[in-house]
Amino acid sequence: MSDLLPIMVAQEDQARGPKAAKPGPLRIRGYAPAIYLYPSLLMTIACGVVAGMGERTPQAPGSVGLVFSLFFFANLSVLAIQFTRRTSILMGLVFVVILVLSGVSSFVGQLVEGVLSQGLFMNTSFYWMWCLFLVCLISGSILWSRGQYWTVRDGELIRHRIFRSESSWPLVGLTHRVDIHDVVQYAMLRAGRLIIQPNPQDGPIVIDHVPQIRSISTRLEEATQLEVSRLIPEDDSVSVERLPETLPKEEPSAAVLDGDILLGDDEA
Repeated sequence: MSDLLPIMVAQEDQARGPKAAKPGPLRIRGYAPAIYLYPSLLMTIACGVVAGMGERTPQAPGSVGLVFSLFFFANLSVLAIQFTRRTSILMGLVFVVILVLSGVSSFVGQLVEGVLSQGLFMNTSFYWMWCLFLVCLISGSILWSRGQYWTVRDGELIRHRIFRSESSWPLVGLTHRVDIHDVVQYAMLRAGRLIIQPNPQDGPIVIDHVPQIRSISTRLEEATQLEVSRLIPEDDSVSVERLPETLPKEEPSAAVLDGDILLGDDEA
């Protein structure tokens, strides 16, 4: 029987499966809305390169300035308008209607053509100047996210702030939810709002513009469940590892005394 104990222990370990690795620290950052201007920064660089390749004058400005203006306007609308699902569908329908009317109605077609045919002269210095402005705005958003952020480690949610003391809350009893209120912002950076409720006594912690919000939420949920599972003691009463290596010897039965075998009535 003692030879079967290693096999039983191996089968028990195999049934339990590999132990889950301890997750690393989780860092949560919220950015300023200027972070969504990165497409305009890339467009500014592209337009600056294209504008420097050809000769353009106020009389023959080309279409680079108009393309940049329309693109920059669309990018700024992400900061000015909250693109909920309903708003996005409505604006998409308006755009489709304008395209259909421009092909059906000559008046609408001439109006759209007149707007798009307007030449906008912008030299190379204009684009590189705006490139510098956008770099400053986006860099400021990144620096702002470093001034205040949250980490999850050692079973606690810790709030870090420059020139201020840290605040912490235990993960046990912590709940959170994800609010994706702007589909365009989510499409650009997978960003959304993270609302954390540390406990019933304290107010909620609201973190806006968190990139990769789904991944952050999953890791936070895993860290919370892991911390809760650590507080649940294991039931060692049925653990195979707790069994003695050798089984106790059985006491001789009442039928075996001093080597004499008591026979039954039939055998007697």
